[in-house]
Amino acid sequence: MFDDNDDDPVTLTVNKSYANKYQNWREKEEKQKLIARYGSDIEDSSDDESEDDNAEDWTDDVEKEFLRCYSILKKRDPKIYDSNTQFFNTPESSSANDSHETNKRKK
Repeated sequence: MFDDNDDDPVTLTVNKSYANKYQNWREKEEKQKLIARYGSDIEDSSDDESEDDNAEDWTDDVEKEFLRCYSILKKRDPKIYDSNTQFFNTPESSSANDSHETNKRKK
């Protein structure tokens, strides 16, 4: 019964039509799970647009300050625990405008 004295190779065939239908069904199922979890406006997200708006604020000086702060954090420098240490030099008027813009976007 289980004696396989035959030297015939075993072949496996895949029903490609069924595989495609199954793949489409799984994709629809995954999409429904995402809609149930995050809401139906997943595709209408405007994150890409807001990234372009924020790109104007990213200057060479801001990048240098960020990298300096990042290196301090990586070294675990004791300065990070000092509440008087200022890591970014931003003008007050600019930060006030940014917070005002952030409040507008949230509403």
